Amino acid sequence: MEFITIILSSLIAIISPVGAIVDTTVESRLRDSVTSIEEIKVRIDNAPSYQILQGKAQRVRIATRGMEVMPSVKLELLEIETDAIHLDLANLDSGNLDSENLNSENLDLANQGEIDFQQLLLQPLNAGIRLSISQENLNLALSSAAIQSMIQEILARQSNSRNRLNYQISDPTIEFLGNNRLRLQVKLCRSSCQRENSQPLAVTLELRLKLIAGRKIELLEISGTINDRPLSSRLLNSFAESISRQLDLRTLESVGITARVLQLDIETDRINLAGFVRVEN
Repeated sequence: MEFITIILSSLIAIISPVGAIVDTTVESRLRDSVTSIEEIKVRIDNAPSYQILQGKAQRVRIATRGMEVMPSVKLELLEIETDAIHLDLANLDSGNLDSENLNSENLDLANQGEIDFQQLLLQPLNAGIRLSISQENLNLALSSAAIQSMIQEILARQSNSRNRLNYQISDPTIEFLGNNRLRLQVKLCRSSCQRENSQPLAVTLELRLKLIAGRKIELLEISGTINDRPLSSRLLNSFAESISRQLDLRTLESVGITARVLQLDIETDRINLAGFVRVEN
């Protein structure tokens, strides 16, 4: 959703008196919003050209290669293509943004999600998305502090829900096995094990991902070991069901966002995803 916000905020900047060439402005803002990027192409169709002054764009297409969205989190490919966009410019004066006084500070707030562009849509926004990430870059991402913090939060919720001690994770790695199968290895340490100088638990999981009706990703055929000893199927299935519930995209519909995954393909060296998102006005 951040990329959609950047696109909309860039269009508003273009509409304002200090606006510039459409494609160049969006490309520049996207470059500024990520850590690094090897290649980016932006194409915005707005014929006739005066439509952009009415808050309209016929279509936005963005194609990137080698984009590092945050330190150590790099996408091999990200492509976004939207349907027509129509913004309610009359609503700007009554909201957080003023088209006569739009500045970089306003846009920074928008990109941080502090301004709700959903209220400025005069029609639903539809976008198709395709992305690819290599196994190597995914493992680099897993080693980053930001991603490990996210994983830690998920693990903490799982532990608390069963009244168990929290665990700290370390050295997470993923190996793609092809045919939508993968192997996850991670070390777990109870909150007290560092003080007690005890050894962490080595956990290995193998599973298959299955896409259900485009809206949910299920963990199937799961097996695993802890310190080379098999984990019980009951524990594994409970874990898989819990994670699968969190991977249900229908949870977004309560805030007016419909998202579907059209392709989920795990090869031996990369994962490819394609889908679409619809943001209601």
